[in-house]
Amino acid sequence: MNVANAMMTPTYAPNGSVNVSPYSFIRLSIRASETLENDGIGNPVQNSTGLIRSAFRPSDDASIYQLFIPANMMFSHFLQSASLIMAQLGTSNSALADEMNTMASSLRSAITDHGVVSSLNNGDIYAYEVDGYGSQSIMDE
Repeated sequence: MNVANAMMTPTYAPNGSVNVSPYSFIRLSIRASETLENDGIGNPVQNSTGLIRSAFRPSDDASIYQLFIPANMMFSHFLQSASLIMAQLGTSNSALADEMNTMASSLRSAITDHGVVSSLNNGDIYAYEVDGYGSQSIMDE
């Protein structure tokens, strides 16, 4: 939960300064897909999307827009399932179970708000990646 919350950190603070990123990755490479832009923190992401950043795709290529919708979908689903298990473990775990359930629900709402985009041929579809500023990647990997 701590890592998920930390990875919701936007690139810029409300005053325009760059936030300290909870994750960075720099590697010398001739391929842009093997390292992160912006001194290792990746392309900017907007504040208050409610989505979790993901620097790399399952293929190990760097994300273009770090709000990777499939990973947020999967995390939401499994977090919801895990919250039900946590709730069964007793009252000492109820606060964590509630936090997990709340985050899972919040992620589902954020996916609907930011991850659903309009396609000319297919109507509303899920984007592959978004940045919260309106940019999106539509693809299948």
